[in-house]
Amino acid sequence: MILKDLLTRLATGELSNLAWADNGNIKQDKLDTTVKMVNEVLNRIYSQFYLKYDHIFVELQKGKTTYDITSEHLMDKDLKPSWNKYLWQPGKEFKDDLLKIVPVKTSNGIYLPLNDPDEFYNVTTSFYNRIVIPNFKPEWKLQVIYVCKHKELTATKLDEKIDLPESLIPAVCAYVAYMVHNNMNTELSVANANKYLQLYNSIIQENINTDISIYPKETFDKFHKRGWC
Repeated sequence: MILKDLLTRLATGELSNLAWADNGNIKQDKLDTTVKMVNEVLNRIYSQFYLKYDHIFVELQKGKTTYDITSEHLMDKDLKPSWNKYLWQPGKEFKDDLLKIVPVKTSNGIYLPLNDPDEFYNVTTSFYNRIVIPNFKPEWKLQVIYVCKHKELTATKLDEKIDLPESLIPAVCAYVAYMVHNNMNTELSVANANKYLQLYNSIIQENINTDISIYPKETFDKFHKRGWC
């Protein structure tokens, strides 16, 4: 589904009886706000389900233990690492789309323990986009595998694809409707907001219960701890 189709679905469905929609379209003065709400719920869903992964490489520096995984620390085109420039992502430019770090492995394919202080080569994620590795071998380069955010959508590119299983599209609509009603602050709108929030939660739970193609974060974490990854 593309963004334009989702907005049409909202305008003819959940938001059709509100001042946000007119003749099957989201009103122009509400378009930016609606798209921001869509972005918010997409990242909310991406944090509940691990839907997309990517990786980035870290060139470890002698005496340095803490590495922030942000575009600020990307190496220049010559790929010469330094104290503050130590990241590279082959074939593309890192877009700061990291949502959560999952496995970390060395250049020779060894998965390192994550947040396990009893292990000598433990890697700590002290922040969602930061790793701390006090003990490592000088020859190591690290591959940080991470869960991605959904790409940010904008009201100027309505043909952008929404990367989401079809079974979760109704959850996006329900949560956008929840946010709209919740901001209206009337007795009826609060009741409607609660209705849409319950609907959102039930759709999420249904996908957890029935959809084997996507994993809730708790499932992935258990697999990783037990050596499945």
